[in-house]
Amino acid sequence: MDTGKWLISGGVFSASAIGMWMTQYLGLRNKYGEPIPQSVQEVMRPYFPELDLSKVKIVYVEEMPVMIPSGVRAFTPLWNLIIHRGEWNFTTARGLGGLANELTHIRQWKRYGFLFLPKFLYERIIYGFEGGVLEEESTNMGNIVMNDLISQGYPV
Repeated sequence: MDTGKWLISGGVFSASAIGMWMTQYLGLRNKYGEPIPQSVQEVMRPYFPELDLSKVKIVYVEEMPVMIPSGVRAFTPLWNLIIHRGEWNFTTARGLGGLANELTHIRQWKRYGFLFLPKFLYERIIYGFEGGVLEEESTNMGNIVMNDLISQGYPV
């Protein structure tokens, strides 16, 4: 998918898409959002000491909100994770590494504030969903956590 073309042609910048997404997202978060399980928070806390993980909500969905390109398996607006149901098993190093990747985006939201959004959109236009500074940082953190947990004996 040419993400830049999708973003510019109305994917993100369409007022109706944004309105539909906000309605869908707020409904999902309020109705279905769950806190990160306490046992998972304990595992993640050393990697994200500056985040209050009890504030993070996970919304499990069968399909991503309409505004998100197909193929995207997780999305992190502000202090929330929207992920496909069954995408990650939080008892495995790979699942926890995926969670760490998304928690890094929350760290980025916290670091940049609302300047995160234009930075994120700019990188999506230029690099798609596989490149840029933000994705590189989150991918690296996910790999660090996954490899660290494997070395501690977590199943892959």
